[in-house]
Amino acid sequence: MMEAVMNQYHYYLDLSVRLAKARNKNYLAEFLTEQRNVLDRCFGGEDYVLATYYIPNELFVPFDLPVIYSDRIAGFGAACNLLKEEEWKKSDQYTSRCSYQIYLNSMLKKKILPLPKLIVASNYPCNSAYQFCKELSETYQIPFLDLKVKRQESTEAYQDHVKQMEQIFQYLKDHFSVKKSIQSVVNISNQMILIKKEIDDIRNQYLGIIDTQDMLNIFTLYNDFGKESSVEALQMLRDDLHSKTENYSWKPGVKKLMWLGTTPLCMSLIDKIEEQYACKFVCEDLFLFCAKEIHFDTFCQDLVKRIMDSIFFTEEKRVFKTMEIAKRYQVDGIVHYSQRICKFLPPMFPKIQKAFSDIRIPAIELCGDGIERASWDKNYKEQIETMMRILCEDKKIEC
Repeated sequence: MMEAVMNQYHYYLDLSVRLAKARNKNYLAEFLTEQRNVLDRCFGGEDYVLATYYIPNELFVPFDLPVIYSDRIAGFGAACNLLKEEEWKKSDQYTSRCSYQIYLNSMLKKKILPLPKLIVASNYPCNSAYQFCKELSETYQIPFLDLKVKRQESTEAYQDHVKQMEQIFQYLKDHFSVKKSIQSVVNISNQMILIKKEIDDIRNQYLGIIDTQDMLNIFTLYNDFGKESSVEALQMLRDDLHSKTENYSWKPGVKKLMWLGTTPLCMSLIDKIEEQYACKFVCEDLFLFCAKEIHFDTFCQDLVKRIMDSIFFTEEKRVFKTMEIAKRYQVDGIVHYSQRICKFLPPMFPKIQKAFSDIRIPAIELCGDGIERASWDKNYKEQIETMMRILCEDKKIEC
């Protein structure tokens, strides 16, 4: 069965790579090729690590350990339609747990995905994902390392996080062979950071020069810091943007929108909104990940600082950063996507909505399930219409 699944993964990922190249999105093709290579190693029998989103990939690169990030692999599985909805939705946890976790659990139960050698999880940003990984560890007797983050901007919290990060890194040193110097990983990571800054600068100067949907397709590059293939993907993205600047101009009358949160995998919702209405999404919060350099002598400390400086670390930080960007870009409206049962981003929406209401920028919440097609087939059109009516009334958008 695993061979059949691997073939199906290959088919869909190869198809996606070819499609990206045909659309001259070589950066997306490079990103997808690297994901396919990681999966090939895991399906081929290599030991791999299962991790949650903010666990830094630079911890694992020195040991050449393939890492599968929990939400990303569930997303790939759903996008490749490896499980029918009736298969994973049978779970008795469907009404209480995120569909990404249920989907991944089903992949492991059905042996679609081999078991990891090690699980490394953090309660930031999602405590539910942390608990899920802890349960997997107990169920399958898999070694479990954790980074329990206190969402406090204090010296005490920082020092505690550093201690935990150092313990994780020491465990890896004790159990796996070093195959690449830490300094080389640091250099690659910092090279990625410099390129990302160039990309951000271009996007700031030429609003809407790249589709927000594309940025959301590759925002998990954050999980690939320290890998040479990711440098190449970012270089391709930067070069692509440079090539577009000469003939790029903003179309008059098009309203600027900002997208907050993830997006459904089962449909190009952002593209659909832009096609139907005179609007363009010019930025998104998920690609606003921290771009701080790291150093050999302060390796673990700098990785912790990156986490604590991230836009989602506190509600206040997210509100402040998104408002700062919205004012700079002079956006007309905010669209916040809330994943069903997610306990991380949706609870932040009321503060987002209130903050933007105070500066007369309407913020709308779209609710659904990122990997459940049926929820969007029924509801998304009505939600979008409601959203656009409010934007029309408040901001005089010509719909």
